[in-house]
This record gives sequence, structure tokens and C-alpha cells, in this order.
Amino acid sequence: MIARVKPLAWAISLGAGLALSTVATSHDHGHSHDDDHGHEHDDDQRQLGAHVHGVATMTIAQDGGDFVVELNTPSINVVSFEHLPNTDAQRSELEQALTLLQDASNLVELTRAGACELEDIHVTSEQLAAMGYSSSGTKDDHGHDHDDHAHDDHGHDERHSDFVVEYTFHCDEPSRVIGAHLPVFEAFPSFETIDVQWIVNSQQGAARATAGSNAVLFR
Repeated sequence: MIARVKPLAWAISLGAGLALSTVATSHDHGHSHDDDHGHEHDDDQRQLGAHVHGVATMTIAQDGGDFVVELNTPSINVVSFEHLPNTDAQRSELEQALTLLQDASNLVELTRAGACELEDIHVTSEQLAAMGYSSSGTKDDHGHDHDDHAHDDHGHDERHSDFVVEYTFHCDEPSRVIGAHLPVFEAFPSFETIDVQWIVNSQQGAARATAGSNAVLFR
């Protein structure tokens, strides 16, 4: 197993650019003070917009022969709830989801001609962490009980939890990696769209993948 590849500077710059383009909207500077409530509502909508059910983001970054694929998604796209698990059924659902996520072929397939092999996996989730799982998928039962003290009286809280899934592939023929197929829509039907940003073979770009169009070409 190779060391985990650190997040790349391009991902930070692209992410920052995307955030700025999302937030930057044209406003009429003649709004009165009475519109303050409307501005607050817009701010709330922008915050919610970063956490939309069915929507996720993915980055694919090449570093020599290594390709790092990172998926960021609201947990509701992966399991049927967003709060910390408080029943055996919810814990079982999370473990089933983890099993699927630990098989990279359920989420992404790079061009076969690139002769790529999966070398590292990290799945980060507050829900899984509450069950004692590390990002590498190992479970520590010590110090993690399953009482409900972390939840409110209604058995859930108001948090919006996320999954961050990172795969590191090593490709013997990196120049022949010209695209990716995303079977994640089949493994997890709650996904509707994935906004993909990539930097591969000295090129970069973005694409939107859906269940009906789940191939991304790096050109």
C-alpha cells in the first residue's frame, strides 16, 4: 500500500473558483434596508445549495502514474438517513454501504488501457466514525458504544452529514487514461448528478455526469 496522496493545489484552486462562481451573482445595488430579510434567505439558500440531495462532486487528479479520485456527497445519497445511527437497522445499512464503497469499481472505472490498479482507499463519514470505523475501514469497538446520547429526544439531530470517499490508483500507462466511467449511479440510485473536475495528462476540465450520461472524457 502506498502512502496516501495529499490533496493537490489544483483541487484547492478549482474548488475556490467554483465556490466564487457559485456565490457571485448580480445584485441590484439599489435594494433598501427592507430587503435584508431577503438577503438572509438568499444566504440560507446558498448554504443549502452546497448540500443538495442527489447531487455530489468528484475530483480526479493525476500525479505521475497515480490517480486520486475523491467523491464528496451528502450521506443521504448513500444511505436513507443523515443523522447518526441509532438503530441496528441503520448501523447495518451503513455497513452495507461501506462494503460497496470499499469496492472502487462500484463508483469509478478509469480507462482500461491505462492498466490501473487500486492501491489505497479512504472512506470518511461522521456516521461511520460514530460506529468506530476509521477512514481506512477498520473498526475499533473500544470506546464506541451504541447508546443514543448523541441524539436528541426524537432519535435524530439536525446535522447534515457527508461521505468523502478517496481512491488512489496506480496506472502503468497513465498517458492512455483518457476518461472514466461512473457506475456509482447503479450502485447508489439516489445519486442524480455528479459535478466532476479533473486534471489529467496536463489538461484540466469539468463535466456533469448523470445516470444517463455517466462517462467523463478527459479532453
